[in-house]
Amino acid sequence: MVAERIFDELHLHISCALAYLHKFFPNQEINSYYLSTISFGNMANFDSYIFSGFSLAFIYEGHFEFQYKVKFKENGWPIGFEGGPL
Repeated sequence: MVAERIFDELHLHISCALAYLHKFFPNQEINSYYLSTISFGNMANFDSYIFSGFSLAFIYEGHFEFQYKVKFKENGWPIGFEGGPL
């Protein structure tokens, strides 16, 4: 089952997601993110491609608060993120 495999490797996926976000937002401190939601299922990408996967949603608490959702394919490969200010 996908959820069992993802939870077994959750620490790896969280580290990957935080490194991914840090690449795009280098001025944001890694320790200011906290995991808020894990979602599983079929997702639509920006090109309307539907894939099985999961997402990890984080809240960034800094001077301004932001929410980011990092999307992963079922195999654990990150494919993008979405987010913005709260």
